[in-house]
Amino acid sequence: MDTDSLEIVLIESKDRHIIKNLYSLYLHDLSEYTNEDVSLKGLYDTKFLDLFWRKDGLIPLLIKVDSKIAGFVLLQSGQYAPSTGEDYYISQFFILREYRRKGVGKKTVKKLFNQFPGKYLVGQIPSNKPAINFWKSIYKSCRIIYEENIGYPQNTIMVFQHFKINKFR
Repeated sequence: MDTDSLEIVLIESKDRHIIKNLYSLYLHDLSEYTNEDVSLKGLYDTKFLDLFWRKDGLIPLLIKVDSKIAGFVLLQSGQYAPSTGEDYYISQFFILREYRRKGVGKKTVKKLFNQFPGKYLVGQIPSNKPAINFWKSIYKSCRIIYEENIGYPQNTIMVFQHFKINKFR
């Protein structure tokens, strides 16, 4: 695997099924921390994802390594950015298991920050220690100074970090 070939590409509406398929894998992994169940049809609810192709400010991005799908990022901006003053909210970030712990996540974040510099909000479920550890390692390795607080969106406790990104060199 050559992480130098890593790309972050905007997913067009005609390919939205890719994100919907990956999103089910994301929810499956996340269910360890959320206790979310599948429907009686054995599926997770992905209907809201259609908004990412209908609303300005919702940005669906696919992560590719060696032209193979490695994950996705759902980025919210504009009117869908937080009311706390950030330009962007990384609402979902997912790397397929076969690409984890190989530098793909870190490289993705750096490319994302270069493509979209500004003020960010990132959140994690407090029991999701791997996600918290991942983001804290990003902040440390990139020397990002952040503020952290607890929030309760949709009656779910979340740990949030707020920070500003200029382009990396």
